[in-house]
Amino acid sequence: MARLKRWIKLLCFIVIAVIVFIAGFEFAAVNPDPVTVNYLLDTVATHLVWVVFFAFCAGILLTAIILGIPYYITRVDLSNLRREVRALKKPT
Repeated sequence: MARLKRWIKLLCFIVIAVIVFIAGFEFAAVNPDPVTVNYLLDTVATHLVWVVFFAFCAGILLTAIILGIPYYITRVDLSNLRREVRALKKPT
C-alpha cells in the first residue's frame, strides 16, 4: 500500500511538472518580445520568459529556505526528545 502511494505521488508530480512545462512553453511562444529589467545598479534587456522563470526559481528557493529552517529545528528537537525517551525507558 505504501509503495502504491509513493507511485501515485510520483505520478502526480510528473503530471504537474508536465503541465507547468507546457504552460511555460506556451507563455514563451506567446511573449517573444524582450523586456527591460531595471536593477539597483544595472539594466538588462532579456526575454520575458527568462524574467518569469528566474522569479519563479527565486520564489522556490526562498520558500525552501523559509520553510526548511523551522523543519530542521523541529527535526533536531524530535531527535533530542526521542533520545530522552530512550534514556528514560532504559532499565537501570
